[in-house]
Amino acid sequence: MKARIVLPATLFAVGAMAMAMAACREDANPGVTPLPVTSATAQATRKVPTPVVTPSTGGSADTRQPLVQGPSAKYAPSEADLLGFFRASVPDTFSVNNEIFATIGPFLTPGEATDSIKLWGFAEGWVANLEPEGLLSSVPKGAYFITSQVFLFTTGEGAERAFATFDKFYKDTTASEVQTTKPLANQSSAYRIEKGKVGSTPLDAVYHSFLFRRGNMVAVVRTFGGAPFMTVDAARDVAVMMDSRALGERPSPLPTPGGAAPTVVGGARP
Repeated sequence: MKARIVLPATLFAVGAMAMAMAACREDANPGVTPLPVTSATAQATRKVPTPVVTPSTGGSADTRQPLVQGPSAKYAPSEADLLGFFRASVPDTFSVNNEIFATIGPFLTPGEATDSIKLWGFAEGWVANLEPEGLLSSVPKGAYFITSQVFLFTTGEGAERAFATFDKFYKDTTASEVQTTKPLANQSSAYRIEKGKVGSTPLDAVYHSFLFRRGNMVAVVRTFGGAPFMTVDAARDVAVMMDSRALGERPSPLPTPGGAAPTVVGGARP
């Protein structure tokens, strides 16, 4: 039976599956400790053995509201963006249709999902999971997992309604703590949940989430790592990159590799 990392809410289900699968794919390579995505230190010293926490100050909060065009996969982070410390988890990287969004979105009941998808004008989405070199065994050394979700809606108004629901969902999740960060895009928020241990180690596990809306796009970036090493800055750095793509300020190639839609994951919110 596969090891499983249980995350605190249904919205975390896909990331949890990716991390659990990684725990079962432990290899002999302990990997390199990754540094924050935009850290100048990481750019210069790829093999520093201890993590460096660099405050995330990039990006801007402003009123630009482009009509972001699909496919949504163009705005997700890829291996090439993250300094070579991460690799794509192909089985956990996939497109999101109405059925999958109804399951992984911020909904408490199937009826709420059906009504909201129609009201918000959900168009399509993309989920990308990135694993650190060394997988779960590298987390006690400062490495971490990244899950990004990109959701496109037909209008900015629909995305604004969706963001409000996402934000409430994360805020109301058991043990969720609001994090203070530099604002990003049209709307943003950040949360932290410390829960459980990293695998079979005594290291406390922590999940950080950064949410933002740019025009008709809503995105969520989540990280999973060891509590002593992690802040929300790592998640926000990835969000800055995604926002730059939505604004056309950064190239937005389609990611390779990508995956097919997975079996829909069920589950109840605690």
